[in-house]
Amino acid sequence: MERVTVFDLVCILGAVLSAFYFLTEFAEIQNMRVFGIDSGRPVTAIYTFLQPLFGGVPFVSEYSYAMALGVIGILLVLEATRRTLGLPLMLIVASFIVYARWGFLISGNTPFLGLLAIPELTWPDIIQNLWYNTENGVFGIPVTVSVSFIYIFILFGSFLEMSGAGQWFIDLAYAVTGKRKGGPAKASILASGFMGTISGSSIANTVTTGAFTIPLMKRSGYSPEFSGAVESSASSGGQILPPVMGAAAFLMVQYTATPFADIIILATIPAVVFFFGVWVMVHLKAVQEGIGGLEEETVTLGDHLKRGWFYLVPIGLLLYYLIIERLSVSRSAWFTLVALVALIAVVSAYSRETRGRLLGVFAATVAAELASFTLAGVPVTGLIGGSGTGLPL
Repeated sequence: MERVTVFDLVCILGAVLSAFYFLTEFAEIQNMRVFGIDSGRPVTAIYTFLQPLFGGVPFVSEYSYAMALGVIGILLVLEATRRTLGLPLMLIVASFIVYARWGFLISGNTPFLGLLAIPELTWPDIIQNLWYNTENGVFGIPVTVSVSFIYIFILFGSFLEMSGAGQWFIDLAYAVTGKRKGGPAKASILASGFMGTISGSSIANTVTTGAFTIPLMKRSGYSPEFSGAVESSASSGGQILPPVMGAAAFLMVQYTATPFADIIILATIPAVVFFFGVWVMVHLKAVQEGIGGLEEETVTLGDHLKRGWFYLVPIGLLLYYLIIERLSVSRSAWFTLVALVALIAVVSAYSRETRGRLLGVFAATVAAELASFTLAGVPVTGLIGGSGTGLPL
């Protein structure tokens, strides 16, 4: 008979506490007494004998459990930022916290630095604004947008790419422009644009398409610097190319109350103009350097469309739900995701490349990187927007 491990006991305890939390009203939790201490009363107000020992220690003598939990939560966010995004970004976030607390020491009459003078803030003000503020805090609008919109679109793009759509779009770009003057660079622009329709991340776009397009551009005669510049520029434009756009588009939905369908329509023309400008630059460079198209045989456009036309169905369906049916962003994405899963199931039945890979996408999409990128910027935006720090900046 196997013994229950400590890890299993911790998981069981966590599950029980989570169930208890969901079954209990917040007011009841707030009024609970833990070790004889009310949630809103200072520690030293209950245990008076601790006053001489902790009388001058912050978060013990003056503040309640709520403040202590806020401090622990913010420290955990900083540590998660350090582990996933590196020490420099964590130090930047921490410096904003230090500035919010002691920035009042800067005199307004100090040359140059006087512009950074801010009102005096106490630790409760900072913790309240960072942890408990539902607009600028950790659980404010950025996290709300990530959970409501960004995550599901990342999931949608990951499923679509896992089904083989990513490579199909890259090959489609080669089929359209491969034999034209400056074909590899133009294929890079189209491939980045196609990938931008299913991925709102310029980094992921660059990594995915650049692995194929940059070596081809270099072999065709473009310099390494120019090849990298074309790929990075085109991939950056993928963030403004509908229907799956960058995080800023979803923040606009939340902050300005503008329907996402209107943002898609308004962003289409600037996106097309952006890619057209990069296209013209690449064409002029190809004429100047005398760079032609690809020498090797490429699949014709008609044959390529016959092989994977169904990859266009989810994108068209998403646009239909958003623009024609005028459904909400989350409902449109979920309905399209359900149709996409059905499509992957059908495609996987006839393709060895995608067969049995449905579970693999979750490991990539539920990674801590998304949460870390979101939470790391929250202390900065929260301190700037909610504590008066933004006025001098």
